[in-house]
Amino acid sequence: MTNADFEFDEIGVWSEIKLEIVEKYGSAYTTAFANSPNLTKFYIDAFSGAGVHISKRDGSQIEGSPSRALKIIFARRSVTRRAFPFTPEMPTRS
Repeated sequence: MTNADFEFDEIGVWSEIKLEIVEKYGSAYTTAFANSPNLTKFYIDAFSGAGVHISKRDGSQIEGSPSRALKIIFARRSVTRRAFPFTPEMPTRS
């Protein structure tokens, strides 16, 4: 498969609702357990799909669950330090 062959998945309204529920649940769960330093938290979504989908309803881009999970993780610095205990090197422009 080449880059020209790639197409985003089209999802229906039921999948859009599921993604909203996953994001709200993840945010509430992360907030509820934010002050539990001895609790290690993991997020595994074996059927997450791509980071972006296309809405069948109106053709707009919809964030997928990987994007939504990362947004929640990075919104909470204390969780981010435990989940990602490294500092990635940012590419430099030459």
